Amino acid sequence: MLQSPLTISDLIKIYEPTAPARPFIFDSPHSGVLMPDDFTFDCSLPDILSTADHYVDELFSFAPAMGATLMAVQIPRAYLDINRAVDDLDPLLLDGIPDEVLNNPPADYRSPYGYGVIRRLIQKGKPIQKGKIPLPNWQIRTFYYRKIFETYQNRIEILRQTFPITTPVIHIDCHSMPARAAVANTGNGLWAKSVDICLGNLGGVSTSGTSSHPQNLHIQTPNSDHISTTASPRHSHNLHYDNSKSPILSAAPPTYSSGGVSAAPDITHQLFALCKSKGYRVSLNDPYKGAEILRRFGNPTAGIHSIQIEINKSLYTNEKTGEKTNNFNVLRRDLESIFEQFSQKFV
Repeated sequence: MLQSPLTISDLIKIYEPTAPARPFIFDSPHSGVLMPDDFTFDCSLPDILSTADHYVDELFSFAPAMGATLMAVQIPRAYLDINRAVDDLDPLLLDGIPDEVLNNPPADYRSPYGYGVIRRLIQKGKPIQKGKIPLPNWQIRTFYYRKIFETYQNRIEILRQTFPITTPVIHIDCHSMPARAAVANTGNGLWAKSVDICLGNLGGVSTSGTSSHPQNLHIQTPNSDHISTTASPRHSHNLHYDNSKSPILSAAPPTYSSGGVSAAPDITHQLFALCKSKGYRVSLNDPYKGAEILRRFGNPTAGIHSIQIEINKSLYTNEKTGEKTNNFNVLRRDLESIFEQFSQKFV
């Protein structure tokens, strides 16, 4: 159980490179299972844990040894889903949402389905809790959201500043998908096929270089005097949140990818080909294109390429028990080989 208020090291664990640095950074936003003490729920604990991408951080634990940073969010997805827009707020769950937010929902608005930045549902028909979350209680979660995204931003910027602008910085956003959802359309609208790995780079959906969030819209943040952080993201530190300062916070508007994609097609297809070379059934942007994390950080014109990877859970877990299967280590070794070869292209 994590004691509130949470520190940066409670929210996200950073695994530093143990080999000469390469322009690669991995993140696992949904593998966290550590419970904050302010997380109350009326469903079962197994229901809460069922929303996690179990063991994804372990699958990519090879990253530091290849010279890459690995960031793993520690708190549960059911508590805070950072792959949703910060203003994807659910009026059926959250008290006191400002009208200006409700009247200007994000383009990829998931709250009507129960899957906003603070989830209302485990799955259809299965609520996480009865009643609403009071304003101060959900505001602290959006505060944590901002601190996690600041960490992401800082780390990606450090890489961009470390390497020449001609060297691409590669950001890999790591997820898993249930086997029942790991189905890609073949393209003719009639047939579908099961896939092992789905890569996403936003699928060419045009953002026209602009945010899908109103640029002048802000859920007010606490005065900076009430937030104490150290300058470097490499050090753990406390976050001092003055709960009397209300309302709280929006992260800065996303830096949306140029040209409608979060990674250049040639870079995405190199990774696609390497995954296929290992015998995996691979799809691109189907059934998953990527979401808020790619929209925020993918910026090919600045040399930052963000690719989402979704891995079929049945490849490495028993989906009924949640336990690892004997294929876990095989898959991990394959991923290590794939990304070692992929990274060599940019060294």
